[in-house]
Amino acid sequence: MKLQGSKTGRKGHLLVATE
Repeated sequence: MKLQGSKTGRKGHLLVATE
């Protein structure tokens, strides 16, 4: 699971990591 959302990595990193 790679965190593509650097900007959203604050709180949306889990959402991006799962999707």
